[in-house]
Amino acid sequence: MYADILFLTEWIRDYLILYAVSKLVHRPVSARRLLCGAAAGAVCSTAAAFLLPADALFVNLLFGLFLCAVMLFAAFRPKTGTVFFHLLLCTYTVAFILGGIISAVSSRLPAVPPALLFFIAWLLFSAGFSILRRLKKRIRKYADVRIRISEQTRTLRALVDTGNLLKDPPSGLPVSIINAQALPAPASAYDCHDVAFHSLGCENGTLKVLYVPFLYIEYRGSETLLQNAPVGISPYPLSPADAYQMIVSPEIFMKQTERKP
Repeated sequence: MYADILFLTEWIRDYLILYAVSKLVHRPVSARRLLCGAAAGAVCSTAAAFLLPADALFVNLLFGLFLCAVMLFAAFRPKTGTVFFHLLLCTYTVAFILGGIISAVSSRLPAVPPALLFFIAWLLFSAGFSILRRLKKRIRKYADVRIRISEQTRTLRALVDTGNLLKDPPSGLPVSIINAQALPAPASAYDCHDVAFHSLGCENGTLKVLYVPFLYIEYRGSETLLQNAPVGISPYPLSPADAYQMIVSPEIFMKQTERKP
C-alpha cells in the first residue's frame, strides 16, 4: 500500500475512534484537536508500517501503547494519570468493538474499501451507543421505592414526574401517588383525608391521601427516607403496562427529615 493512502486511511480511522471516545466519556473536544490527534496517530502508524517488523509481537504491543498515548495527549490533553488511563481503556474498547464490526462486515463485503468499511462500522457503533444512551436516560426516570403500610413493606417502582406538583396542606410535603391495586388492603380500610387537586380534564378533583410510616426511595445512587409521608391513592392504573406503580415528585428528595401530621 502507498504511504499516502495508508496515511489517509489511518487518519480517518483514528479520527473516528477519537470522536467515539469523546462521546463515550462525555468530554467535549474541538474538531481541530481531534484531527490533530488523528494526524499524530496516522503519522506514527504509517512510519511503523515501514519500519517495524510485522512478526515482532512485543515491540508492536509497546508501539501500540505509545501510539495510543500520542493520540490521547494530542486530542484530550489529560491532566492526571487516572484520566489518561480511563481514556486509554475507552480507546481500546472502542477500537476493539469497531474492529469486530469491521471483521464481520468485511467477511460479507470484501470489495468495500477499508476507509468506507471503517466508516460503516463507526456508524453502526454510533447508532448502538445512541440507543444505549436513550435507554439509560429513560431508566433514570424511575426510582425504587419501599413503602410501609399496614405493618407490611412493599417494594414498588416509581416514576419521577416533574409534573406532580400536588402538596399535602397539613404537612406541606409533596404527595406521592400510589396505585390502589398495590395496597395491601382496599383504600376504604385506611384513615385518609381528602386533598383537592386540579389537572387537565379534572378541574375540581379530590384525592384520598394517607400517611405511611416510612417511604424509602433509591434514585440515581442516592437514598431518601421520609417518615409519615403523604401518599395519594389512585383508583385507576398509573401505567397501562404496569411499568410503575407509584409517581413521586423530584421535590421529595429534598425532604429527608421526619414530618409528623
